[in-house]
Amino acid sequence: MDDRERGSFISLPDELLLIVIEHCDTQDVAALSGVAKQYSNICRPIIFRNADLSIHNRGKVLCVFPNSYQSLPSTWYDPSDSLQCNNIPPNMQKRQEAFLSALIRNPSLAEYVQTFSWTLLLLDSNRRTDLKIDPFAINKSVALDPKNPFNEIWKVFASLTRVQTLDLAWLSRHLAMPLIHSIPSTLFPAATSVRLVGVMPYALAASILLTNPQNLLHLHLDNLQQSGIIPSTHDDKDPEMDDPEVDDPDTGGSDMDDEPYDTHYKDMSIFEMFHLVMTGSLDEADETDEDLREVPTKKVRRIKTRPADPISTPSPSPSPF
Repeated sequence: MDDRERGSFISLPDELLLIVIEHCDTQDVAALSGVAKQYSNICRPIIFRNADLSIHNRGKVLCVFPNSYQSLPSTWYDPSDSLQCNNIPPNMQKRQEAFLSALIRNPSLAEYVQTFSWTLLLLDSNRRTDLKIDPFAINKSVALDPKNPFNEIWKVFASLTRVQTLDLAWLSRHLAMPLIHSIPSTLFPAATSVRLVGVMPYALAASILLTNPQNLLHLHLDNLQQSGIIPSTHDDKDPEMDDPEVDDPDTGGSDMDDEPYDTHYKDMSIFEMFHLVMTGSLDEADETDEDLREVPTKKVRRIKTRPADPISTPSPSPSPF
């Protein structure tokens, strides 16, 4: 391409440039954004439109586990959305850090994200765990490091107010303690398609499902389990309603501090909360309804098996992050 042809391309109206650039793959768009400011302004919405920073949609992957009875480790295939799966791409943490850092530096980028797929996983890589370092200690130090972008993860998530399709998995129990105390009460208010996977704190599921339940068109709870109940922050809470396994340190329960989160529905399970979302009875809900526990399971099965309710996932093109 000579200078005259190059000049004619850059002189095209932005609308035509956008049509051309949208037919390029993700890596080419990312490279083109660094050529000129005009290209950068056009490429930025395309780059951030579909943000896929997940590892739980890979199907079955090869996992390696140490074997105390044999000199060689054991290997087998585990689903990538399993808690036991330790096949984590070595660059995933760096990619997630790059995405978080970009939105921390420039919060306006959040408005471009429409499809968001993210796996909340162990913050350290397998290389560190192979060195016999306590992964929980690493998680806690990383999460509490003010210079680490993961410290701002919930602030970034809260800024994604235009996400329409959400696919979120929580696949590490180690991650719960460092980050569970700062989950916002409102996340992804514009989401119409939601998929939640793994062992998830109640506060996170509630912040998504109870924000704007009337907007939900597709909901997929994929083996979703509740990791714990968040203690009440109400000053006038009824002591008889306290969960002894959670609030009583003598029973070995959680000793975490009260959450800065509205826990009006704290005594419900995730599936009871799901029932309220589907029936639209959040304001008139009676938490003592005897029939409440039987309804959610039926509705979950119906939602997960209806062919008309698939969750759209981002295209498999590589992410620039």
